[in-house]
Amino acid sequence: AELTQQYDLSMFSFTPYAMFLDGEYWGNYWLNEVLDAKYFAHRYGCSESNVIVIKKGNLKAGTEKDFDDFKEMVRFISENDMTKRENFLKASDMIDMDNYITYMAIEIFVANGDWSDVKNVAMWRAREKEKDGYTDGRWRWILFDLNDHRCYSDSKRESLQIALEEDEMFRSLLQNEEFSNIFYERLQFLMETVFTPEQGARALEKYRSWMGNALSLEYRRFHDTETDFSQFDK
Repeated sequence: AELTQQYDLSMFSFTPYAMFLDGEYWGNYWLNEVLDAKYFAHRYGCSESNVIVIKKGNLKAGTEKDFDDFKEMVRFISENDMTKRENFLKASDMIDMDNYITYMAIEIFVANGDWSDVKNVAMWRAREKEKDGYTDGRWRWILFDLNDHRCYSDSKRESLQIALEEDEMFRSLLQNEEFSNIFYERLQFLMETVFTPEQGARALEKYRSWMGNALSLEYRRFHDTETDFSQFDK
C-alpha cells in the first residue's frame, strides 16, 4: 500500500505501537482504521446510512437487497458478452472500471497469495447518488491485506492465470478490448514506475528506520533471538 498512494484507492491508515502489560514489554502491534460505513462516510462525505460494504463475500453494511443487487451485478458481468458495447457500457455504469483495473493490476502484480475472487476482497458503493465522484453509486474495490505478496512467499506464483481461472467477472471483462488494453498498460506502468527496485528499496529503508529497533526487541522477547533489524541487509 505504501507504494500505491498515488492511486486513490480505499485503504486503511495505520500506526504501529508498543504494548506494555503491567510494565512488561509485550511486543509491537498495528492500530488501523476499520473499513466500515463510518470510514467511507467520513472519507468521501456521504451519509453513513447510504453506504454498502461487501467484504470477503459477506455483507458488512447495507441491506439484504443491497447484497442481492451486488450478486446480480457480478452475475450480469460474468455471464454476458463484454465484447458487446452495450453490455460493457452497462457494466461501466455498475462499477468504476478505472478503480477495478488498478485494483486488479496491483493484486496480480504483487502476486498476493492470500487473495481470490472472494478471499480478502472488499468493495463498497453509495446506494443512492449524492453527488459526482465517489458517491455516484458505482462499486469500487478496497485494497487491503497484501502481506502474502510475491517477495514474501512464492515469487513464481502465476497470479494472472490464477485470477483468470478463479474470477469469472475479471475473465469476462478481459475479453473486452478496451478493458484489456488499459489493464495491460496499467500493469506495465506499475512495473516501470511504481514497483521498481529503487522504489521498493526506499520504502523498505523507511520502514527499517521506523521499525527496526522495535522489531529487534520483539524478536528478543518472543523468539529469543538477537536480530538487529536496524542493520538488516536488503
